[in-house]
Amino acid sequence: MESLKGKTVLVTGSSRGIGASTAQYLAEIGMRVAITYSRSKDKAEEVFKTLKGDGHMMVSLDDSNEESVKESFNVISKEFGGL
Repeated sequence: MESLKGKTVLVTGSSRGIGASTAQYLAEIGMRVAITYSRSKDKAEEVFKTLKGDGHMMVSLDDSNEESVKESFNVISKEFGGL
């Protein structure tokens, strides 16, 4: 997994379950992780605090709303320079 170290990834549904575990694993192997939330900001913050390493971010994303998706990607692009 050395080839993924330092890369940036977006994990949707990361405030619980498989999404949370995926975000934690990817951070553990050295990736910068953007986690999303729609309604569960508190749960996303709990997951965010468990991510190893630095440079991660949280962003609000309602994947059923085109404008929300565009805005979220703009925020991520400004912070990370892209995915």
